[in-house]
Amino acid sequence: MIMKQRRSHAPGMLVLLGTLAVATAASAQTSGSSKPIVAVFDIENQGTPLAADVLDRCTGYLTARLAASGRFDVVPRSQMKARLSVEKKKGYKKCYDQSCQIEIGKELAAEKSVAMQIMKIGSQCIVSATLYDLRKATTEQGATAKSSCGEDAVLLSLDSVVTQLTKANQPPTPPPRVATAAVSPKPVPKAKPVVSKKKKAYKPRRKRFTVGVRGNIVVNGNSDGAALAIGGGGTAFFNINIIDYLGVGLEFSYYSMRLESAPNRNNLIAVGPRLVGRYPFRKLGAIDELAPYGFLTPAYGRWFSALGTMNQNSFRLSFGGGAEMFFNSFGIFLELDYTVSFGVGDKLATDNKMLSFALGAKFRF
Repeated sequence: MIMKQRRSHAPGMLVLLGTLAVATAASAQTSGSSKPIVAVFDIENQGTPLAADVLDRCTGYLTARLAASGRFDVVPRSQMKARLSVEKKKGYKKCYDQSCQIEIGKELAAEKSVAMQIMKIGSQCIVSATLYDLRKATTEQGATAKSSCGEDAVLLSLDSVVTQLTKANQPPTPPPRVATAAVSPKPVPKAKPVVSKKKKAYKPRRKRFTVGVRGNIVVNGNSDGAALAIGGGGTAFFNINIIDYLGVGLEFSYYSMRLESAPNRNNLIAVGPRLVGRYPFRKLGAIDELAPYGFLTPAYGRWFSALGTMNQNSFRLSFGGGAEMFFNSFGIFLELDYTVSFGVGDKLATDNKMLSFALGAKFRF
């Protein structure tokens, strides 16, 4: 019996709301108002951290701002809540669907409706509003604004959206029948612009010590072209970084070459200081650091052969450059260097020029 009494109240409520809406529309037409009647629906939350009571207050604020604009006659908030509560009692979800809003707006004798969403995308909250023409069943106008997701920032976005809805395509105001004092509108605060953070300049990893080895392919020849030697070798080195872009160290090299004009093989051992200048670039994908570099190595060397035909000193000056890339503390590099030798004795040992291509690995710590 109790259930039947509750169900019987719903038709009576619909009749009461319809009567109030018709009375509101008739009152507006009787007063000669040419402003359209608009129904403002609850704001839809799409992933924002705003609480339900905050959204309800925002909907009330939106209703008041549209009414204060002077462009619309707004269906009272109390009537909208009462009508929406009837839909909720029937078991329906909140009326965010366009078809539901059009149906309820027409029942309330509204000519237009406003649907608004606040959606979170990334770290920003976007406020969007759509003004529907209920008679034509078409979208008349839209407005958007974005800001951070705090309550103060969202409130400023609401003001911006209302300004867009009320200023755009506003019909000319008819001349007043009775002269009244002009009231200047209150300025609308502007939304705070989002300031993008500048990227910090890249700084290389501060690793003081570097050790490495490389393998060489060597072409060696005298200045007069009388002899040519082709061979290979290896180099081990140790660097200490004085500053980010400059380092000093020590280099040990061994080369073995075969003369073009003789079957014997000549060997060279050299040692000397190493001066390195490099310029690191920022991180590139999986590469932690990419850097071109140049180096200069004055060294003392000694030539010798297995047959004992050569046993000479050699003063050498090497310079060149290359590129290295590091994956955290491990790196690989490719370089090219040119060496000039000076000394006494055998021609090959005392006045030759050597071109070397090298591939190697480095560790820094």
